[in-house]
Amino acid sequence: MTCARRLAGARTPASPTSAGSRRPDARTRGFALLLPVLAPLLGASGLFHAAPAQAQTVTLVSNFGQTTSNYFSTAASVIGQGFTTGSNAAGYTLSNVELVSETAPTADQRATIRVELWSAGTNGGPASKVADLTVPSTVTQGTLSFAAPTGTTLSASTKYFVLVYTVGNYEWRVDTTASNGEDTGGQPGWSIEDSNWFTTGANRDTPAGANWATDPQDHEVRIRVKGEQVSPPPETGVELESAAFLPSSGGHDLVIPEGGSAIFGVRLSAQPTTNVTVNLGKI
Repeated sequence: MTCARRLAGARTPASPTSAGSRRPDARTRGFALLLPVLAPLLGASGLFHAAPAQAQTVTLVSNFGQTTSNYFSTAASVIGQGFTTGSNAAGYTLSNVELVSETAPTADQRATIRVELWSAGTNGGPASKVADLTVPSTVTQGTLSFAAPTGTTLSASTKYFVLVYTVGNYEWRVDTTASNGEDTGGQPGWSIEDSNWFTTGANRDTPAGANWATDPQDHEVRIRVKGEQVSPPPETGVELESAAFLPSSGGHDLVIPEGGSAIFGVRLSAQPTTNVTVNLGKI
């Protein structure tokens, strides 16, 4: 049984006319017509919300389709390739970054490889580490995918860097391109910087505290960035058309049978941008 509230002043039902049955008075009968509507409303968990559609991993930006020009070596410096995100206000979730390896390291050499996501500083170069990307268990020649930690988010219209380097003496080589173009199929507003950055000076073997310069030949590391566009927050302010049928507070209890049905309308306070899902639950 589900309990609702009865409007103040409603009379107590008359004495039963026969064993096991009761005859409600006129006011109770009139209010009983509203019970199928009240039952689901009183069991609602609050305002309804619109559930956004399931996001899917896509290519956010890529220059893989551009002609390979040469390779960069990690033997002398850290390499940083910049890219800029699109304008989606809610941002993006980074899934992975792909690179093209020119060499096939041994297991020990693979352990020295580092691929990281960095923010950009006021000078346009790398500033601070955002996340470590996972190096594949086996590194071979060809396309390699470096996974981002779960929940790695990218802000809208913001520049980031993919940093590539090794710790130790291993020389890892990754493909570059002399083209400044991006492949078709990327997301709106995304771009790859038309040059790469590299470390100079005494601390050039590691990115922390290093000095950075841009490649005078304007070659880019070949990268493919994958992820998801973050959906906007759920629509709010959904109202029930039948809300006027709710009894006022301060009344008396009224017993409502479980299993009742109701028809009610839902009115949105704004035009939804995604499919709307209405969830019901008991309180």
